[in-house]
Amino acid sequence: MSYNQRTIKQHVKKPQRKRETPLQIRLTAQEKKKIEGLAKACKLSMSEMARQLIMGAKVRAVPPEEFYKILEEMQLISEKIEFYADTPQLYDCSDEVINCITDFKKFVMDFYGGAYGND
Repeated sequence: MSYNQRTIKQHVKKPQRKRETPLQIRLTAQEKKKIEGLAKACKLSMSEMARQLIMGAKVRAVPPEEFYKILEEMQLISEKIEFYADTPQLYDCSDEVINCITDFKKFVMDFYGGAYGND
């Protein structure tokens, strides 16, 4: 770090934290473990999750990266089937295959929606 950067950092005031009142609560080990797990699934700190819950926010878990990869793959497969639907090999079964993929996409959304709070 150069002299100028150090000098600038020394003179820049850090914003004061608005949250200055601590709140302490007692939990059982099981309650703490559950809150830690929920906070981790939501990708929030325990403090941020508690603040959001206190303010009445719906706290939702973040789906894993695989969820989005599955949906992307299914979309690509659907597009390819629709593209080749007029070929003789797929003509007879293309609607059925597309319906199966659509049903599976709905299943994945319902499953992850239930598990992660997505509407």
